[in-house]
Amino acid sequence: MLYRHGRDRQRILDLFAVIDWMMRLPDPLEQALWNEIQTIEGERKMAYVTSVERLANQRGQQEGEEKGRFEGEARAR
Repeated sequence: MLYRHGRDRQRILDLFAVIDWMMRLPDPLEQALWNEIQTIEGERKMAYVTSVERLANQRGQQEGEEKGRFEGEARAR
C-alpha cells in the first residue's frame, strides 16, 4: 500500500529494514511477501534494496576502487 499511495521510496525501504530486523516471517509468508514486492516493483520499476545491501554495495565499490588504484600505481612503477 505504501508504494501504491506514492510514499517516498527511501522511507519504505527503511521501514522494511526495521520490520525485517524486528521479526522473521515463516518461510511461506516470507516467500509470499517477496512475491508481492516483486509484483509491485515490477509495476513501478523499483528494486527493493535493504540498507544492508546498499552498505555492502558501497563497500564493494570502495574496495574495487582501492584495488584499481593499487594496480594502477603498480603499473606506473
